Amino acid sequence: MIETSAPAPERLSWLEVERYRAQGFISPVEALSSDEIAPFRAQLLELIGSTSPRLTPVLRHKPHLFLAWVSELVHHPTIVAAVRDLLGPDLLAWRVAFFIKPPNDPGYVAWHQGILYWGLVPA
Repeated sequence: MIETSAPAPERLSWLEVERYRAQGFISPVEALSSDEIAPFRAQLLELIGSTSPRLTPVLRHKPHLFLAWVSELVHHPTIVAAVRDLLGPDLLAWRVAFFIKPPNDPGYVAWHQGILYWGLVPA
């Protein structure tokens, strides 16, 4: 049920907000157009191509602290607006990580929820 005192969502629809509250996720969320995301994708592909075979831990974990283009993406107004619609205005980018699994990689990653390990209260 929609709270009447809640501010109107800026980026998402009321239905998406309610779906998030009921299910814990929404998908898909269109944030950037193909043209807008292209420069970020190019940067990522360049980064991946320059490391062999995998990203170093410094670049894989919290890359927004080292790479301006990652920080720009994390702070993109459209993305922040969608997150703000779900979580409210008091936001913190706690962790950004590249979780890349190349095509045909035999590795397996099970479903998990990292928040269990972070110790943030409330979640």
